[in-house]
Amino acid sequence: MKKILVIADNKEYQKEIGNALAENGFEFLIAKDTIDGINICIKEIISLVIMDLSTQQNLGLSNIEYFRRNILYTPLLFIGNRNEVESKIIAFNAGANSYMNRPFNSLELIARVNSLIRFNVKEDHDVIINRDLKIDISAEEVFIKDVEIHFTKIEFKILYLLATNMDKTLTYDYIIDNIWGPNGQDNNGLRVFLSSIRKKLSLNSKICKYLRNETNKGYRMKKIKNS
Repeated sequence: MKKILVIADNKEYQKEIGNALAENGFEFLIAKDTIDGINICIKEIISLVIMDLSTQQNLGLSNIEYFRRNILYTPLLFIGNRNEVESKIIAFNAGANSYMNRPFNSLELIARVNSLIRFNVKEDHDVIINRDLKIDISAEEVFIKDVEIHFTKIEFKILYLLATNMDKTLTYDYIIDNIWGPNGQDNNGLRVFLSSIRKKLSLNSKICKYLRNETNKGYRMKKIKNS
């Protein structure tokens, strides 16, 4: 099940949005502010963020910009308290993918949620299978030959990013930006995480057949053909 993060500074708004999501079968988490939301995005695989900071001035513009500096690609639906075209343009330019004005219709909210998730190209599989490797996105579980392999939250997010870009070389910076945000980690730190992931996927073998380090470029998950 895809997880949605609700960032709202008003408990009534948290409840209103949460009820609409729950009634339509969505799993969601609540963050009281942008910093809390960014920390959740780092720890969890989030399909969509709904940001409702209607009690703040300037549309919560600084919050959208701060969120985008740290979390680059997760779709963001912003709920504001002003309906002027100028306000919407400001929100889009700051990094929002969609905008709704309060008060809103819950049916429109769910329609926008479904649309943003549907067109987020990274969220196109619930289970990814690569020969003996099985990655259950919803349960955040990894299996090799039906044996479960334990991964930390960060390791799973890196593996998930590589798996959803099968056979594509992802640069070091691209991986870092997606997992930690800009300046959130360096290449040496990333290398430590990848070393741990490759060791776990190799099942104590000397060679990990699933992940490749493209020297001075980045990493990719290799699609293994069935024999």
